[in-house]
Amino acid sequence: MNEQGTLPVIPEGKAGRIYAAAERTIRAKYGAQLLTDDHALTVEMILGMARAVDQGLQFGKVSTATTTMLKELREALASLPQGESQGGSEWDQIQADLA
Repeated sequence: MNEQGTLPVIPEGKAGRIYAAAERTIRAKYGAQLLTDDHALTVEMILGMARAVDQGLQFGKVSTATTTMLKELREALASLPQGESQGGSEWDQIQADLA
């Protein structure tokens, strides 16, 4: 989130699949009023890690750094507040979006 409490705007077509899925998850939580200014740093870290993972996945062989970043991304997503669950986690949603 930026100073105005809104998510950063990414131009259409510039985001990779991981970033786009992470952004949808964050937008859903923001829309459900689960995120506050206290989550701004975590949200920025998630978006940055998602972009880095997308970049790392562009190469034929996935590096240890990308694998580690993906683990950290998963943990950061899990640290965000959970709403009323209708089954599945944010990670499940990202995996479904990528399928």
